[in-house]
Amino acid sequence: MIRPEIGVTTFLNSAEYKPWPCIFKEKYSDFIVLEVLSDGTCCKISDGSSDVVPGKKEVKEVVMPSRLSEEDKEKLGQLKELGEVLISVEGWTKDERRELHEYVRSLGPYDSKVDGQQIKAFKPSNVGRKRKFWPRDVPEQLHFTLSKADYETSYAIGLISKFLYRTPDSFGYCGLKDRRAVTAQRVSGFHVDALDLLALNSRLKGITVSAPKYEDKRLSLGNLWGNRFEVALRQFEMYNDEGLKDRIDEWSNNGFINYFGEQRFGSFSISTAEIGLKIIQKDYETAVNMILEPKENTKGSIGDCLKTYKETKDPKSALKQIQGNLNHLVETYVLKQLQNTPTNFKAAILAIPRPQRSLYVHAYQSKIFNQIASKRAEKFGLQVLPGDLFQDESKLVTDSGDDITNVVLPLPSNKMRIPQNEIGEWYKEIMDKDKLTENDFRDLHKDFAVTESFRNYVAKPRDVEYDLIGYNDRESMLQSAEPFAKVADGELQKPEEGKYQALRVNFSLPSGCYATIALRELLRVDLSKSAQREATANSRDVEPSE
Repeated sequence: MIRPEIGVTTFLNSAEYKPWPCIFKEKYSDFIVLEVLSDGTCCKISDGSSDVVPGKKEVKEVVMPSRLSEEDKEKLGQLKELGEVLISVEGWTKDERRELHEYVRSLGPYDSKVDGQQIKAFKPSNVGRKRKFWPRDVPEQLHFTLSKADYETSYAIGLISKFLYRTPDSFGYCGLKDRRAVTAQRVSGFHVDALDLLALNSRLKGITVSAPKYEDKRLSLGNLWGNRFEVALRQFEMYNDEGLKDRIDEWSNNGFINYFGEQRFGSFSISTAEIGLKIIQKDYETAVNMILEPKENTKGSIGDCLKTYKETKDPKSALKQIQGNLNHLVETYVLKQLQNTPTNFKAAILAIPRPQRSLYVHAYQSKIFNQIASKRAEKFGLQVLPGDLFQDESKLVTDSGDDITNVVLPLPSNKMRIPQNEIGEWYKEIMDKDKLTENDFRDLHKDFAVTESFRNYVAKPRDVEYDLIGYNDRESMLQSAEPFAKVADGELQKPEEGKYQALRVNFSLPSGCYATIALRELLRVDLSKSAQREATANSRDVEPSE
């Protein structure tokens, strides 16, 4: 509940509320996340069985060439990471080579050309060009709803791309959704046939695709309003002297500190924010050593790899410990680069794919935001101050009567605009303590996706709904998430009839807000994974009294 290491230390409402103990995410169906699009449309979970396929002209079917070896198939599957691959076509006929060219182009924004007795597959600069075999009057992107239960978004996309003979970067989406949850979100696929897509529902388990529609634009991060959350909190304990309605109304009306949640910082003992600070300070050697430090919860061959590197400082020996395909891990990227350039630690950091290496710097920025937000809440609460920054990122408040939900705080950057008040002085103090200046952020845009950015200090849950329910069987599904989880008739009872009690609360949050942070303000309990694992284990040892 109090996490000083990431700057989460207080609450927006200073009232001495008692904690409401509960079990969070005991089952994946206890946490349903429905993406809300920019037009306000909320995605629906569906198995696609009643969908009408959008019409389009016949598209030439592109099949995987039969002469591809397993090694070549694996290389093409890693085309995004590798940038380009070479496939030997010695002895292939003209038609077989043509099939390979067409297959490479069907994988996404890729092209191919002859290179001696090989064909080179690569990503060209003119990635937006039309494919000859796709009808001109049909938009190139197929938008559809991806529903999943207890899977990562990236895993689901990877599986779909494999079955459709595409690469994962042929697909776009607005954001990652939780793994331990039932979720629905819109996804776009480049040159994907709607019939082929819907046919996957007979092969996928725990994943469904539905509501296909051809569109012109690819979906990308941030193309959404936010998310609708449907949460069931098991073994909910509410004290008689605390009114449920009053407390939820206060939460709904005033909101919560819009902290970055623990997901932003990773789950390892070594803080990603501290690694980010070292990168900003250009202390790349320390950053590399922190990344490669053995971690308590890292097991298997990658754990052996990190231990070997710590003992020997030999990247080659460390990499020999890795078993299986772990090329996608941050540690692997770093060690492979160190093998080539042992003392170039900056190159080792830059060998990590840009989205992943950017997370370290973003974690540092997020920690500073959290620290400033905590200090502001403790000293000023819901007050709007002269000199505050507005949500439009260009206007300074001159009247302290403005709505607190319009006030934003900056994340540290090269061109950071700070509030012209005491809050702005706090930023300067933290930067001085960390021995940073704005110039230290100047070169980070290209390599670490750092730009001027603001975040609302306070956020409010919208369209809040709630109820109390009773249940006797701990294995009961407390809310329906068909086709993944169906509540049987008669399974739910009135609160007074059940041995256990649950609070179900539904609410919507804008993009970038964390449901766990919102619920933390309401419940005043620790919802972190480690705390909830302990709470779940303890609850199974204690049966409620009759």
